[in-house]
Amino acid sequence: MDKRGINPLIVTSILVGLTLVIGVTIFGFGVDIQKSSIESNTYDLEELGLVQFSAYYKDAACEETGTIPAEHFCYRIFIKNNENFPLGFVVQTSSPAGSHISGPDEFPLGPYEQKVFNINYPINLGDQDLYAEVNPVVK
Repeated sequence: MDKRGINPLIVTSILVGLTLVIGVTIFGFGVDIQKSSIESNTYDLEELGLVQFSAYYKDAACEETGTIPAEHFCYRIFIKNNENFPLGFVVQTSSPAGSHISGPDEFPLGPYEQKVFNINYPINLGDQDLYAEVNPVVK
């Protein structure tokens, strides 16, 4: 009875490789799910009527040209916090070429505060057919 099996080193290599492939696949799905859940949670506050704010597009020219990186375009938005507590605002800039999301830490407003913000977005989105969506985040 001369039976031969697979070398334990080969089996171990196959199992480690399979584990890595499964882990990377699950991680990829997890990142997409987490990103979509973060975006949907920021939108729920206004839709439920829990937060009141105003946002108005001002113009396509930013006055502070020294603060805009060379690889970015810029536009301005007026945002007013109508609440008695601080809010941050997520600003999503969209165009036919894609979208860019700016985080709430970049656009904070105190209670009943209002301000004009310069919104920087990557130059690869172009400057035609832009759409800005503003959503509140409780700080």
